[in-house]
Amino acid sequence: NLKAVPASCTTLFVKNLPYDTDEDVVQEAFSAFGKVANVRLPRWHHTGKLKGFGYIEFAKPQALRAVLQSKDPIMVSDRAVSVDPDVR
Repeated sequence: NLKAVPASCTTLFVKNLPYDTDEDVVQEAFSAFGKVANVRLPRWHHTGKLKGFGYIEFAKPQALRAVLQSKDPIMVSDRAVSVDPDVR
């Protein structure tokens, strides 16, 4: 529901990321929607492995809205991911 997303929101919460991906792969997958300003992929402290989710910050809110309006699955390394706006 885009009406619930603040107009200035630029950060996307991404779930179901492959554990063997990296920031460059994620950035490339989402750059089709607009300029990606930052990618954060949290890791477990004791193993250094990815937790399977991350945050993508776009330069402009329109890019985030384009992702949310996409009808096609968003793929990262042959895996479909789930996305939500990161609204706090």
